[in-house]
Amino acid sequence: MAIAPEQAPDEHVTSFLLPEHHVRGAILRVCAGVSSMVGRREAQPDVRRVLGEMCAAGPLMAAHLKVDGRLALQIQDGAQLALMLVQVEDDLRTRGMARQRGEAPSGSFEELTRGGVFAVTFEPRNGQSYQALVPLQGAVVAEALEGYFDQSEQLPTRFVLASNGDCLAGLMLQRLPEAGASADAGWDHACALLETVSPDELMAQTPATMLHRLFHADDLALHEPQPMTMACSCSQARISRMLLSLGEKEVHDIVEEQGLVTVTCDFCGAVYHYDRAQVQALFSAEQATQETPPRSGLH
Repeated sequence: MAIAPEQAPDEHVTSFLLPEHHVRGAILRVCAGVSSMVGRREAQPDVRRVLGEMCAAGPLMAAHLKVDGRLALQIQDGAQLALMLVQVEDDLRTRGMARQRGEAPSGSFEELTRGGVFAVTFEPRNGQSYQALVPLQGAVVAEALEGYFDQSEQLPTRFVLASNGDCLAGLMLQRLPEAGASADAGWDHACALLETVSPDELMAQTPATMLHRLFHADDLALHEPQPMTMACSCSQARISRMLLSLGEKEVHDIVEEQGLVTVTCDFCGAVYHYDRAQVQALFSAEQATQETPPRSGLH
């Protein structure tokens, strides 16, 4: 079918189905907010590239989830990458951060993450969280994600991912879980088409143009595009709750030692300051809330 540009816009995740081949997929290209989240100066270029590709992959995976909550992708304990974390909310608001080892980590994805593990965590708003961990395998982020699906989900999945620090793009194909052996030819067909797409081309083309190039000869069903934003969820209120959880004595000790409490968001770099008076007001307000008796509703 013909693909109209407005059916697969930028700044959205567009999910689709190839029903005759028993394959589903998703595509995105996003620029808004990417440079402030992925292009932070303290991260080295190779780390920023990996973070951008992870930020592209997360919403592609989350778009098919039917639960309310958060999806988190993590790389842990790599040779040069201590931690990389991408969080995707159920409205596809996405943020990511990286903690490097050493002053200037560099190299391929494999060199940065050697010896590490890959984790995917589902955090529903209601119910128990679930985490799956697998050894990191693959020369690029896409291969590591494909390895996760092969090992943990037993669900054939393929990715093309791209990031240049200012924009990111991604394309995912996944064989439907209920597809039987008779669908092998359809999966092979879809993968052969995917192999013709380079990261540079994915970044250069609009999602609508890419879908038309790949699947103009196939029956393609598009779902309603879902807006995606690169934005941090940190706030003064969240930081205040975090300080309250530390306890009054510990926070006051920090003020006595340093003159004020400074909290820097690992994701967006926003800095929050609390002086002595603000700390006192924070805990006084919390104490007053706890001491206020609940209203009975009777007069």
